[in-house]
Amino acid sequence: MDLALSPIHGHSVVVADVACRNILLDSDLSIHFGDFTESSIMPPETIMGTDDDNGYSIPSDIGQLGKVIREVIAEEKISYRKGPGCQVFVGMPTNSWKS
Repeated sequence: MDLALSPIHGHSVVVADVACRNILLDSDLSIHFGDFTESSIMPPETIMGTDDDNGYSIPSDIGQLGKVIREVIAEEKISYRKGPGCQVFVGMPTNSWKS
């Protein structure tokens, strides 16, 4: 999935809505992103790793990609709350990383 997202960021685009519902598979099981309605094309002078557009940035896209990966592995949807300056997973066990 990262290999599909990286070229998008390489064109100075912040997706802003990385979610399972926006990921498509072709007949070769190659991953493609669809639905760019929330996306932003950043100006050429943008430092893509740090600048944002209304709270969305490459780091927020990567965080959302982590949520997608977790949903695929766990085979369950995770509630996700967005707000100014925060992106919080809701209802995810806090000790899920412990063995």
